[in-house]
Amino acid sequence: MQQGVPENASRVVPGLYQGGRPQPGQLAFDVLVLMAKEYQPTAANFPGVKHILYAPIEDDFSYASPEERVAIRQAATFVAQALRAKQCVLVTCNMGLNRSGVVSALAICRNNPKLPADVAIRLVGQGKQGELWRSMKYWYVSHATRSRSRSCKMVELGPP
Repeated sequence: MQQGVPENASRVVPGLYQGGRPQPGQLAFDVLVLMAKEYQPTAANFPGVKHILYAPIEDDFSYASPEERVAIRQAATFVAQALRAKQCVLVTCNMGLNRSGVVSALAICRNNPKLPADVAIRLVGQGKQGELWRSMKYWYVSHATRSRSRSCKMVELGPP
């Protein structure tokens, strides 16, 4: 494992990693996104990380609330911009599957609007154990791949 990359983190695309709850300490990332509402440590826990985005979202079996949709979109836009700026990004939630997976997939879509959404989903799912988007809140990405337009530019948040 590369120094400064948590054992529970996986590379999704160049510059983008997705993982579970990061332990305090030195991380090899420019940007850290903390999606787990139940885990929002202070920036002092991660020396060397240039930017920390706090985007606390519940991990439950409901659809994303309007406030959560905004937070997810903002986090994905922030990650997409960081990737375009050649920064190394770690997107996290408690287990590194649901909330972080949605933001990672949506960030890929933001930077590749003609990419089929199901390809973004597969990229995020590579190397992950367990079931991605097991909660209703995050099925919007799967729903978008069944819509008339399969491109990422059509991916939106909300119930199928």
